[in-house]
Amino acid sequence: MSEQAQQLIAQLRNFRTRKAALDGLLILGDEAVPDLIHALAHPMENVRWCARSVLAQLGSDTAVQQLIDTLDDPQRQGEAAAALREVTGQSIGVDRQAWVEWNASGGQAPPPPAPEPAAEAAPPQAATGEPAPEAAPTEAQAETPPEPKEPPRPMSDGEVVQAAVEGTGIDVRQHSGGYVLTVPLERNRRQRVTISFSAHDFEDEPLVVVYTECGPAEPRNYEWALRQNLRMSFGAIALRDRGGQPTFVMVNTHIRSTLDVEELRKSVLLLARKGDKLEEALTKADER
Repeated sequence: MSEQAQQLIAQLRNFRTRKAALDGLLILGDEAVPDLIHALAHPMENVRWCARSVLAQLGSDTAVQQLIDTLDDPQRQGEAAAALREVTGQSIGVDRQAWVEWNASGGQAPPPPAPEPAAEAAPPQAATGEPAPEAAPTEAQAETPPEPKEPPRPMSDGEVVQAAVEGTGIDVRQHSGGYVLTVPLERNRRQRVTISFSAHDFEDEPLVVVYTECGPAEPRNYEWALRQNLRMSFGAIALRDRGGQPTFVMVNTHIRSTLDVEELRKSVLLLARKGDKLEEALTKADER
């Protein structure tokens, strides 16, 4: 294991440091592979996606071999198989033995099945003056080629949000650039969570920013908030201005192209619960 790789992988949790961490892991190369393999079981989807992406970009023999070995681990085999597919272009799934055989063959795709022997020609008919019976169509002729399937249409922003809140009792209101969700909580409390689809990272990659306001930010609490971030495995505390007043917010960021419904639902519910606890600690009220 590499201490430097572990530090860089820890930085993948924060979208502000993610790009630099990805670059650093690529520079480390094979030295980072064991830690990247370990990160394939990380509880944060963004970290797992980044680890898989770096392994796929490395594409070295070391990375491929360790990914194949990881197929025996139920917690990592799905991510390992996805990385192998991106590296090799082969869709062999999570069958470790099949990957071992593929790798031992020098990365050659399995040969296509041998064609079935052609049917023997029918003997010539005697000249009887009657037309010869038509030959029965072969199996290949009888089959109608399947219609090509269109790829599934990507879900729109609104469809992703509606699917994420289905069955939760969360009220959804469309807002400029996104949506405002009112999340019901215990003790008749509630917390508003905003989902914004208008942000981009430094490489112009579309982002989904999920955040909730928690209370006024006083300078005496800044150090406390920064220390809280070190203890949080999900989201982070940040500052934003609300009517000229610095305000604490809890925020989590996702890459739009890889966002799925379950990931967004988890982000909304966790930020609502944690944001409400922070608001209660700061204000003793339930205004947000």
